[in-house]
Amino acid sequence: MDSGIASSVRESRYQAIHTVLRRRIVEGRLQPGDRLPTRDDLCCELSASKITVQRALEQLAADGLVIARGRAGTFVKQPPVASTIGLVFSIEQHDPSWDYSPYFSSLVRQAALLGQA
Repeated sequence: MDSGIASSVRESRYQAIHTVLRRRIVEGRLQPGDRLPTRDDLCCELSASKITVQRALEQLAADGLVIARGRAGTFVKQPPVASTIGLVFSIEQHDPSWDYSPYFSSLVRQAALLGQA
C-alpha cells in the first residue's frame, strides 16, 4: 500500500486515493493505455469502500487522466503532446448551437481577455 494514503489527516479518503493514483500516472508507473486495477482490487489494496474508490476514479476522469470504458475497465489516457501549438482567434459573435469543448471555451475566453488588453 502507498504511504501517501495516510499522508494528510485533512485530506478526505477519496482525495487521498485520487492523489495516490494520480501520482502513479504522473510518475509513469501507469502508462497511457494501461488498464487500472479493478475497483475490487483497488478497494483491497487501499483499504477503501467501492464508493470511495469510484469517487477517486471519477475525479481522475474529470481531470482528463483516465477514461472509463464500461466493463472493459478504466484506462490511462494519452497525455496531450507537449509540442502541440494552439492558435487562438477572437470570435465576434458566439453561436450558442455550437458544442464547444471546455478547452476551446477556455481558449475563446483567454482570447477575449487578450483582445481587451
